[in-house]
Order: sequence, then C-alpha cells, then structure tokens
Amino acid sequence: MNEIKDTVRALRDAYEEADKVYFHLRTIIKDAADLIESLQADAESYQQVKKTLSDEGFSDLPAMIARYKQVMADANEIDIAKDEEMEQLRADLAASQRRERAAVEDLKLIVDAVREAHCDETCCFACKFDCDTSINDSGVPTCECPGFERDDCFEGRGPQEAGKGSAE
Repeated sequence: MNEIKDTVRALRDAYEEADKVYFHLRTIIKDAADLIESLQADAESYQQVKKTLSDEGFSDLPAMIARYKQVMADANEIDIAKDEEMEQLRADLAASQRRERAAVEDLKLIVDAVREAHCDETCCFACKFDCDTSINDSGVPTCECPGFERDDCFEGRGPQEAGKGSAE
C-alpha cells in the first residue's frame, strides 16, 4: 500500500510541477510572439526607409557617400578659390587706395603751386570746397572755402558716385 501511496504522491507532485512548467512555458511563448511582431514591424519600417531612399536616388549607400565626399571636396576647392580671390581683391584695393592718396597729394601740390603763381581760384573746380565765390549785391562773397586766405584750403573731392561728377 505504501507503494501506491508513493506513486500517487509522485503523480500529484509531477502535476504541480507540470503546472509551474506550463505557466513558465506560456510566458516564454507569449514573449516570443511579441518579439516576432516587434521584429516584423522593424523589418517593415526598414523596408519603407529603404524604398524611400531608393525613390530619392539613394539606393547605393557607398556611391552616395562617394558623391557626398566629391561634393564636399568641390565645395572646399571653391572656398579656397574664393579665399584666394578675396586676398587678391584686398591687395588690389590697398594698391588702389595708395594710388588715390598719392594722386590727391600730387594734385594738392599742383593746386598750391598754381594758386601761389596766379593768386586766384583757377584750380578750385577740383576741390571738395568748390563753390560760387562771386560777390553778391552786398559786396560779400556768396560762399568762401575754409583756408582760402592761407592758401591751405584744397581737399580732394574723393570718390564720386557713378553718373555724377567726372569720376565714373
């Protein structure tokens, strides 16, 4: 009789263990199904991205990277060329400004020499302060430039706007 009792007890223990194994197995199966669904969604998303990239002409990633590198290299060459051009323009501007200053200084020397020799307004047309110096009805000049009496009034007119004055 003990044998039967032992067998029944062993069967009942196995039943309880099977219940635990069954519950654990159900959890594993559910987690596996959830994971498969998640992977399927990821695969569909990947396929959509791949299709979008292909539709946009980016189906070949190595070719796309090579093209990007070429575009960047070309842009860098353009930047270098623009930098060199900018340096040349700055050098040209500095040289032009030096020539302008020298020309104004030379013009001042010429104007001062003419004024000393002729003691008149012959060269005033080239001056920044050029104005109508005729005498008005009350016997006073209409305008007078600063420093005329000291023979130190000449100042170059400076750059002229395009279409105005004689510098175009």
